[in-house]
Amino acid sequence: MPRASVFFTFDRLMATLLFFAIAGAALLMPAQNDTWWQLRAGREMWLTGHVLLRDTFSHTVYGAYWPNHEWLSQVLLYGAYAAGGIPAVTIVSAAAVTAAWLLVWRLTPGSTRSSFLLTSFAIASASTIWAPRPQVLSLLLLALTIWLLRGRRYVWLPIVFLLWANLHGAVVMGVLVLAAACVAALVENRADFPRLAAAAACCLIATLATPLGVTFWTEIPRSLARIRQLGIAEWAPPRLTTPALIPFWLMAVALVVLTIARARMLARDVEVHRRGYLTICACALALLPWP
Repeated sequence: MPRASVFFTFDRLMATLLFFAIAGAALLMPAQNDTWWQLRAGREMWLTGHVLLRDTFSHTVYGAYWPNHEWLSQVLLYGAYAAGGIPAVTIVSAAAVTAAWLLVWRLTPGSTRSSFLLTSFAIASASTIWAPRPQVLSLLLLALTIWLLRGRRYVWLPIVFLLWANLHGAVVMGVLVLAAACVAALVENRADFPRLAAAAACCLIATLATPLGVTFWTEIPRSLARIRQLGIAEWAPPRLTTPALIPFWLMAVALVVLTIARARMLARDVEVHRRGYLTICACALALLPWP
């Protein structure tokens, strides 16, 4: 009996219920219009055995070049669809979301109760963008990248970026995180900087190992420009006027204020450096979007 009481603590109950809620919300994420297009593209690649780089779905631009930077996500999602229909696609996407938040939980310093409150607050805004699409895989890989950076497990980073570059164009966010971590390493642990810099260089090289090759880094900016011109919300920065994003903005302001207030501690405290908290702060600030 005493052993059971030690294991089933109130803190563990809170964490368990939180992740049941995250998984439940993720399993209820609705399919979007793009979900069906992604699945159809994946089906074409499964049937032909070739990466789809030409538009075969549009009437007006049929046969035009398509810089398909999400081809591997499409193949994986269609594989799930072929195995179990839309429920299987939703389960795979929900697993990615839940795993991403589990990594965020592991990265969050402090007590279980403070982590519970922060995560619950953040979920209110984050859940509005969940959908069975390639972007949920980017969510997982972004969290994984920061987790590896904090733990100084640099050897795995190029493998993550090789996979990420073929799954989704949001690997550009990973590059921002790498740059921020390199800056933080100059303060936090200069001895590790050469290893991190070498790993970052390998990560950049790994992003070229896609069907797009070098054009990957020219097509992504063009894609962003087209999306902004057409008003597509996927890559748009969060707006101050969106009620659902109020928790995000409150946490963003708190992050900036606390980072400034504790800058001296972040720069000098040995324990902070050992735990990699400065790296986490640098990565968070690098990703903080402005309207």
